[in-house]
Amino acid sequence: MDPGYTYAPVDGSGVIRSWTVMRQSFLPGFDVPFVLVDVELDAQKDLRLIGRLVDGPDAAFKLGTSVSMVFEDIADRVSVPAFTLLAP
Repeated sequence: MDPGYTYAPVDGSGVIRSWTVMRQSFLPGFDVPFVLVDVELDAQKDLRLIGRLVDGPDAAFKLGTSVSMVFEDIADRVSVPAFTLLAP
């Protein structure tokens, strides 16, 4: 049965809705500590993604800070979605 999904490109920009600082990692390629952010994408409200903040745990951010999606290479031929802060 076809669920009727449609695919549309989005630019990956959004705002931080929540975050947590990870101090223990269970996967290779994620050096601790790192920040996981919950991001609501601008292109579609209520569409949220979780990814690592590549700016690091010492970056200055707060709820509502603008970010953009990037792809982070964590191993050979393995990339995951991540986020970087946008200039205010």
